[in-house]
Amino acid sequence: MTKVDTSKNKSKTQADSLGFLFWLKWLASFIWPVKVVTHQSQEAYLELVLFQGKRLLNSRNANYSNGNLQTAYRRLFEEVDLDLSTRHRVLILGFGFGGVAQLITDANPNADILGVESNTTILTWYKAYCRQKDNVKVIIQDAKEFVSLNDDTYDLIVCDIYEDLDVPAYFESTSFIQGLSNRLATSGVLVFNKVVQNTDHKSQFNNLLLELSSVFRSVLVNEQLGLNRFIIAKK
Repeated sequence: MTKVDTSKNKSKTQADSLGFLFWLKWLASFIWPVKVVTHQSQEAYLELVLFQGKRLLNSRNANYSNGNLQTAYRRLFEEVDLDLSTRHRVLILGFGFGGVAQLITDANPNADILGVESNTTILTWYKAYCRQKDNVKVIIQDAKEFVSLNDDTYDLIVCDIYEDLDVPAYFESTSFIQGLSNRLATSGVLVFNKVVQNTDHKSQFNNLLLELSSVFRSVLVNEQLGLNRFIIAKK
């Protein structure tokens, strides 16, 4: 079942009324990182950290939003012309705190962005601590289910689905990649973020590149920060 976030205005005011203690932490973050809240489960560890005024979403070993990952995407968009100003329908799989959505909005304020995020803790923190944009809607749903059941097409799809530093195997499978192709408009572009930190990641990346090349007409790679390899694919 899909749960749609319909509380944009409420979320905006919530972010503006977090209380005096939060804003003290926000000011302190310009001196040192300040941990605001953490979540530990059998599956994962998550933390919200304030640093230099930014709300960082981290796993134990990776930044999910607004830190190094934001820098990597910003450099990607600077180095590769994705015609962001013409990408009006955007899908982000693995929404996090919306850092990528912010970069896309900066380039195209008229973009209609849909974020898909399966982790309820992340969405709870996002609504509580981050300012949402009017052009961004977020749904709580597994990306596998969304891609297989949704019939809409998008001008830009960003796939950034992680468990710490690893992409779950299904999201690199032929079935899922074909599903991404089905959701992509004829003139659309897919951006798939793959972290390559060790030999296993390198092997997975090579296989993923082959899978994408078998489905898409044009495939290129942009590497950032020695870790993120962005695969850009077009029909």
